[in-house]
Amino acid sequence: MNLPLRVLVGPCLLVMAVSSHAASLGALMKSAIDAPDGRASGVLNDAVAGLIAKTTGSAAPVVAQIETLSVFRQAGCRRLMATLSQPAPGQPDAVFPFEMNLCRDGSAPREGMDLEQLSGKFGVPQSVR
Repeated sequence: MNLPLRVLVGPCLLVMAVSSHAASLGALMKSAIDAPDGRASGVLNDAVAGLIAKTTGSAAPVVAQIETLSVFRQAGCRRLMATLSQPAPGQPDAVFPFEMNLCRDGSAPREGMDLEQLSGKFGVPQSVR
């Protein structure tokens, strides 16, 4: 059977494109940290997507768009803006924007934080400091 190449390749590319964009929020944030343009986007398939779907009552996919707002001196650390959105039929889209400081290893940047002052604020015992 000699089917035209486009008939065979088209569906394969579609499947590859869809599966390569499904991700966790954490993975997308790390991708934005590593991306040359500081951006990443994709369809969430993690607990965050489940929570949003439960909140909105919509089965539509949750899309995340992440962009870098600023770069810290500490290697691999950025201030990120995340916008999570989900279409809601017959209603305005649900949109959840937030910003956070994040390093590639999942920690917060040390730059700009007085850790001694913060530990006292949150009641961390002296022995832990």
